[in-house]
Amino acid sequence: MKILVANLPSFNGKMFVKEGRCSQSKKIWNTIWPPYSLVSIAAVLEESGHSVKIYDYPASRFNPDDFHSFIRESAPEAVIASCTTPTVNDDLESCLKIKQILPDTKIILFGIHGTVFFKDILRECPFIDFIIRGEPEYTVKELISALDTNQGGELSDIKGLAWRNRGNVVGNAEREYISELDELPMPAWHLIDIEKYKLPFIGKPYLIVVPGRGCVDNCSFCCANKYYGRENRRHSAERIIKELVYYKKRFGINRFLFWTENFTRDKEFLNALLERMLAHNLNSRWSCNSRVDSVDFELLVKMKKAGCQMISFGVESGDQRILDAAGKKITLSEIENAFSAAQKAGLQTIAGCIFGLPGETISTMKQTLKFLKRLNPTYVQLYTAVPRPGSEFYELACREKWMQTEDWGRFHQEDYVLNINGLNRDEVVNFIRMARISFYLDFKRLGRIAFYLLKAFLTV
Repeated sequence: MKILVANLPSFNGKMFVKEGRCSQSKKIWNTIWPPYSLVSIAAVLEESGHSVKIYDYPASRFNPDDFHSFIRESAPEAVIASCTTPTVNDDLESCLKIKQILPDTKIILFGIHGTVFFKDILRECPFIDFIIRGEPEYTVKELISALDTNQGGELSDIKGLAWRNRGNVVGNAEREYISELDELPMPAWHLIDIEKYKLPFIGKPYLIVVPGRGCVDNCSFCCANKYYGRENRRHSAERIIKELVYYKKRFGINRFLFWTENFTRDKEFLNALLERMLAHNLNSRWSCNSRVDSVDFELLVKMKKAGCQMISFGVESGDQRILDAAGKKITLSEIENAFSAAQKAGLQTIAGCIFGLPGETISTMKQTLKFLKRLNPTYVQLYTAVPRPGSEFYELACREKWMQTEDWGRFHQEDYVLNINGLNRDEVVNFIRMARISFYLDFKRLGRIAFYLLKAFLTV
């Protein structure tokens, strides 16, 4: 079949980077993420013999009319589109237009929003044919095989699929998570223009590498468990090395973002990977995310030797009661120790904070800003608390009637849709704006950042 795998256009001028269980505004770090979910799905379909194209709106610069022309010219038999909460209205509008242009084309959604609200979407949107619930690759593979006239297949047997059977919305049995991630083919990065995806500030191309999926933690504000499960599943170290070597040879890329729920959780895997990276002398430059309770100085030094440049920690709050209520299960002293160790190891650091969680007040927000300045990370990422569908936080916000809008387009990290005990949108959003200025308006900090950026720019 001729298949298009896509991040669809926006019609309101907003730009979002979309992954299966996540989305964020492009203006955060002013960069576009390479679309890992798209190339992973595409690779599985190519392996099965289908003809696949990828369309990634944030990188395409197409306006809606250009997109419509692209659809007419490419004439896919199936469109597989990412659907996230803040983009769902635009995603559905694009799908409707595709159906009007190509009535026989099958429209298939994947992503966290469709996973949670598949019944509502299929009932209200007759132009959506199928929704993939949860991890998409194998469900998509079986669905396309069933739709292929040369292969046939029973839709009711496809786990993880939601569809209509004689007008009735049907949610098939849930699909088991992929236990052996190494079975997945290499992501089909050859289907995109890699030069369009560049690191912020230094403008050098990079790719995303996904070492594993799933999370054993239970942070109330996160929906990772709903999408990728509660077990840490890992690629082998050998597979990750294979990817890194291939990307450098095929594309000349040696800068990477290791994107997983907690890169440093599995010490056995991580040490095996670091040792192989050092043995292969890859000269890669990479960053990763982590938890403050899963690192120590010796590990961070080893990561630095293996090419790690930057590590991001979820700080979330400078108030212990807020951390406890959110199920973060870390302490302020653990946060301080992790940042101190990372800085001593020579790593740049990012502190991610969420403002507006249950228990937040103007006083606790000020306390968090003061805490951040004491930690002295290289960068901060300051977000609003978003009640993401699929998270415990969303269920709590519904029960407590904290939600102030039903507009999904506002459910993103630059807006605030709640009112918790009188803490409203303007107070949270305005505080974050002030906090960013306050944090970065420091000549010593700005000088340090300028040094790091110049060094990265001059490094091959």
